[in-house]
Amino acid sequence: MKKFLLGAFLVLMTATSAFALSYDEVKNQDKPVVVMFHQHGCGACRRMSPIFDKFASKFSNKFNFVKEDSGSSLASTLNFNTVPALFIIQPKTQKSTRISDDCAWDNACLTKTLNDY
Repeated sequence: MKKFLLGAFLVLMTATSAFALSYDEVKNQDKPVVVMFHQHGCGACRRMSPIFDKFASKFSNKFNFVKEDSGSSLASTLNFNTVPALFIIQPKTQKSTRISDDCAWDNACLTKTLNDY
């Protein structure tokens, strides 16, 4: 019974998730990817997560959304030193655009940035 409940929970979590689990899952697709780099134990990252999830639901037709640890191999290719950090990455070209910290926390600015991209 415990295995069944755990399996059902995992299926439900996967089905309701608006973003992929990792950049590797979407790097060969055509849509640009919005990546939130985070770090375990980061309070600002925990506060940013629901905002990011809301935008993932709202813009899932235009972008793929992923959350990556700041220690990931993808993070090591980018230049940032604070988390959370948001980037838009074109998977085919690897061109990245950093979303400024001020904009990432401002719903109107983030909406405009994603709409205009």
